[in-house]
Amino acid sequence: MISVFTTVITAISSIIVAYIANNEKQERNHNLLKELTILLNQETIKNKYEVSKIFEFITGLKMNYSDIKELVNRDDSIQIISALKKTPGLVTYKNKKLEYHKNFKPKGIRKAIFYFEKFSLYISFIIMVVSIIFLTFSNNFSIKSLSGIFLFISAFMWMSALKSINYTQELEEIIKLEEGNLN
Repeated sequence: MISVFTTVITAISSIIVAYIANNEKQERNHNLLKELTILLNQETIKNKYEVSKIFEFITGLKMNYSDIKELVNRDDSIQIISALKKTPGLVTYKNKKLEYHKNFKPKGIRKAIFYFEKFSLYISFIIMVVSIIFLTFSNNFSIKSLSGIFLFISAFMWMSALKSINYTQELEEIIKLEEGNLN
C-alpha cells in the first residue's frame, strides 16, 4: 500500500515540476520575443549578432540578420518558421524565400520520399490488421501478447506516416505559393 502511495505522489510531483518548467520556458521566450521586437524595430542595429542569437534561442533556428528581419515581417512567418523547425535540412530560408535544400530540389528525390512514406503507411496498416486478427482469434497467450505489441508499434508507425504525408503535402503547398509569389 505504501509503494502505491509513493508512486502516486511521485507521479503527481513530476507533473507539477514539468508544468512549472514549461511555464518558466514560456515566460523566458515571451521576454526574449519582446527584446527581439524592440531590437528589430530600431532603425540602426549595432549588434546584429545579438538579434540572430535571440532569434535562435526562441526558435532554435540559425539565420542571418537580414533573413530574420524579412521573415518576421511576413504574414506567413509562423508557417515558415514551423516548416524550418520540423524539417531541418529539407528546406531553407535564404534571400527572402523558402525553398528546398539543394539535395532535395530534384523532384525525383521528393517523389521517392513521398512513395516511401506511402509504403510505410500501407505496411503499418497491414501489420495492424494482422495483429488485430491474431489478437481476436488466437488462443495462445504468447501470440496475443506479441500481437498486442505489434499492434501498438504499427499503430504508432501508421500515425507517424500519416502525419508525415500530410506535412509533406503542406510543405509542397507553401513552397509552391512561395514560388508563385516570386514569379
